[in-house]
Amino acid sequence: MQDDIQRILNSRRNGLAHLPDYGLDDLSEIYRHLPSCAHQLQRVIETTVLKYEPRVRAVRMGQTRLNMLRPDLDRT
Repeated sequence: MQDDIQRILNSRRNGLAHLPDYGLDDLSEIYRHLPSCAHQLQRVIETTVLKYEPRVRAVRMGQTRLNMLRPDLDRT
């Protein structure tokens, strides 16, 4: 499952014609506006993982000491 989630998070939206919302938006734009857009990034990660990885029931995001987002996944 970890490989599948990594594949989702490493993919970019609009990269697959038949799944235009698979993956994340261009992270360089998001990183440029951190920390003000951290909540937006959290929502996008949560929505995308829950949609494309059915084995995950919930995604909780926390911040590490270095202010980096860290997902915590509940598995079915």
